[in-house]
Amino acid sequence: MSSTVSLDLEHTQMALSIGITIGAIFTGGTIVLSISCLFLLSSNTGGSSKRNLFLRAYITALLLAIIGLELAYLLAANSFAVFHVHSIVELAKRQGSVLSLFISITPVIVIGITDGLLVWRCYAVHQVFEQTPSRWRNIFWILPALLWLLNMGTNVFLPNLYDSSSTCVVSGILAAPIAQLPLVYAVTLISNIVLNTYASLFIAVRMLQYRRIMIRCIGAGAPAARYVYIVGLLLESAAINVPVAFAAAIGLCVPGTIFGPAMGPVVGSGQALASILIIHQVALGKAFDQQKERESAPEMTEGRVWNVTNDAAEEVA
Repeated sequence: MSSTVSLDLEHTQMALSIGITIGAIFTGGTIVLSISCLFLLSSNTGGSSKRNLFLRAYITALLLAIIGLELAYLLAANSFAVFHVHSIVELAKRQGSVLSLFISITPVIVIGITDGLLVWRCYAVHQVFEQTPSRWRNIFWILPALLWLLNMGTNVFLPNLYDSSSTCVVSGILAAPIAQLPLVYAVTLISNIVLNTYASLFIAVRMLQYRRIMIRCIGAGAPAARYVYIVGLLLESAAINVPVAFAAAIGLCVPGTIFGPAMGPVVGSGQALASILIIHQVALGKAFDQQKERESAPEMTEGRVWNVTNDAAEEVA
């Protein structure tokens, strides 16, 4: 019996170690892209616009949250060496409980920030591309907003339901975020999947519809390639977020699987990387466009049309 338990603990430790390693790689990519985004947004024309200021504040907040999350997981993985060796038992338990609670809260902050940006994009798409505004059509952005509020409300109550007396320690790794309330976390991940899928499809459909309208009004020479490019970025982002969250939800719902421990540390960092990747690619494309404008004649009508369509597309990205 003891050998079976020891083997299960070793498997859980291995799964968590793999998840933390993958999460660290994603976090490193997020840090690099975030710094590049901040420089691009500052150097772009209109760097002091409200949109750029909002994106810079978003990137900074997400960067701080994801760094805190990764540090918490690394400290938890080495909690024995960090907290237990030179501490009394009561102090070590208290420090471990605080760290475990931090691990439970930080992914909520990361997912809340990234999902909040998706809701904002749905609202921006509705405002920019809606041809016949009416009250009932607001449901297209109100629906993801309600889902986001439900998701955040569920997560706010997680720390209140947290019971430090039942914390499970697996080889120095505090597994409370995985062992505690697995179904609640699974529901949170499922709602995150629904929100990512809905927002990506909604934005993609609206942008492609607007592209078709532009081609019909202006002609085949309408500069609409940027719309297809941004739609591709949104779908790529969903392709990263949805499978990771789905695997983690399965691991939390089905006992005895290692998907939950392995994917837990990856969900937050994967969400952050996918979100920053879109902003970086759009900002990089805008920087290239501005460089071309400086090298060509900016007074051409086609160039003005290109700028208008690009601004409309980038407003939702």
